[in-house]
Formats: sequence, C-alpha cells, structure tokens
Amino acid sequence: MYDYGARMYMPDLVRWRVVDPLAEKYADSAPYVYAGNNPVIFIDPNGMEIVNGETENRKKLEKDLKQRESLSNSRYKGDKNLTKKDFDSKKDYNTYQTIVKSLNDAQENLNKSIAVEKGIQSIIDNFKGMDPDNFNLANNLQYKDADGGTHDIDVVVNSGVATSYGGAFTATSFTSTKDTNGNSQYFGIHSITTTIDLKKISPFSGAFAHEMGHAYNTAMNPAQARSQGTGDSGTCQDPRNRNTFQSKTAMDWQENFIIRQMSKFQIIK
Repeated sequence: MYDYGARMYMPDLVRWRVVDPLAEKYADSAPYVYAGNNPVIFIDPNGMEIVNGETENRKKLEKDLKQRESLSNSRYKGDKNLTKKDFDSKKDYNTYQTIVKSLNDAQENLNKSIAVEKGIQSIIDNFKGMDPDNFNLANNLQYKDADGGTHDIDVVVNSGVATSYGGAFTATSFTSTKDTNGNSQYFGIHSITTTIDLKKISPFSGAFAHEMGHAYNTAMNPAQARSQGTGDSGTCQDPRNRNTFQSKTAMDWQENFIIRQMSKFQIIK
C-alpha cells in the first residue's frame, strides 16, 4: 500500500483502503474509486501536475513484458528460434509459438508506448522551457468548489486522434449537485484531460500552450466553463472569438509561446 496522507492506496485492487473523505460531495463516483476508476488514463500522484498520461501505460506494458519474458525463460530459456523437432508433440510446439508471439507483441506494444510517452513529454518539456511562467501556472492548478473549498487538480496529457480539433483538445469532467428543484448544478472538477494528436502536433507548435490556457481558464472559472464550455481550436482561431471567455486565455498563451519561440530562434540564428 502507498500512503497518500488522507488515505492508503492499494495498487493491486486499484482502490483506496478507506472511504474518500469527500465521498458525500462526489455521489456520482464510488467512495473507494481512484482516478475516476480509470488508472490507465488518469493518475493522481500528488494532485497538481501536468501528467504524461502514457507513463502509466508504459509501466503496465513493461510489467507485462517482464512476466512474459519470465515465462519464456522458465520454459524455453528465452530461446525464440526453436523448431518442431525440439518438441515432443505438435501441441507443445503450438504452445511455444503462442508464447513467443505474445512476447513479441508485448515488446512491440511497449516500443510504441515508449515512443508515445517520449512524444508527449517532448511537447510538455518544450512548453516548460519556452514559457516557464505559464507552465508553472498550468502545473499547479487549483480550483474552488461550489462551497468555496480549494482543491488541487492535475492535467493529464494523452495521445489520440484530434483531427476535428486542429490536432489537440482539452476535456473537463465536472462533478455536480442537485438544487432544491432537482436541477444539476456545478460542484467541482473531477478531471482535466488534454489529448494531443502526435501525427499533427509537434513540440514547437503553439497548440499545447493553447490547450494549457484552456485548462488554466477552466480551473480559474469552473462554473462558467461548465455552463459555456471551453471551446475548441477551430472556434478559438476565429478572430471574431479572440476575446471571448472560451478563447482569450488559450489564445494569449498560444501567442505568447509563439512569440517566445520566434525570439529564441532569431537569437540562435
């Protein structure tokens, strides 16, 4: 178990050992749930970071590969080049082929995950190096719930298809309460997730800075973001929307990133 202060976490069960102290405020989620019950995508190391969402997947794949390697070593001494004549029966040979294939597939999946993790991290690191002030704001996000309580919140960055959003988008999951009439009202933020299309977005693009601007704006104005949304890159890039609630912070951060990058390039040149 891991001691997170308020609760003890059991990674084998993907559950907390004791009930969430805020369970009554999050009635839509089970009281023992960790990271929205999806620890492959969402992680919560200390409650306030820009988190590389692929890191946990890479660790999971590394563990899977080691288990398969251990099985192969124990049965076949890790030899991947055995032939039919090395086995007493066709069944044994088929079992061997299945294990070797699963081992090769596990290695391929891990290699892909490492590449994705590296791609996401390079984007995060370039934003940090180019605009450390705004990076620190996004890396230490806090929001206020409907009762005025202050909470830390992570931004989890994942890789995925985002063609319809210009290559990147940020999604926020809110928690809500019911008023006396049974209407849903804002209570707090459950998660903020940014998806980056690595086939379209490079570390030098202002898209990630743009999305971190959305995340920051949402944390600063969660109730308004819940009611109006955070917009998307297509809407934000429209000059008519430059100073709207959905676009202003995101466009400010994007432009600041680009200006700093151009300035650095000119100095190097």
